[in-house]
Amino acid sequence: MVISYAGAGHAAQRRMRATALLAQYPDLSKKELAALIGHFRQLTPQQKYRMSANEKIAPKLADFDRDHGGKRATPTFAPVFLLAPPPIIAGLILVWVLT
Repeated sequence: MVISYAGAGHAAQRRMRATALLAQYPDLSKKELAALIGHFRQLTPQQKYRMSANEKIAPKLADFDRDHGGKRATPTFAPVFLLAPPPIIAGLILVWVLT
């Protein structure tokens, strides 16, 4: 199956690639399965919802979620690591100024 991604944004390309791979699930190679899991980690909740609303893809998405749901979760450590220092620093400065 050849799909053209020309003219689409990066997010739309990821969604189209994930949809194309999901249409072939479970008949995927290890490399394709890893790519599918990687694409799902980068999709927004809205994009995942749109895929689940697609009647052709929804059953395969349910199977994929059952088999690999934990692997495709969005990693949360990096955003927390980046967002935590500013409030901590602000709190320390506030304590220092008030004492």
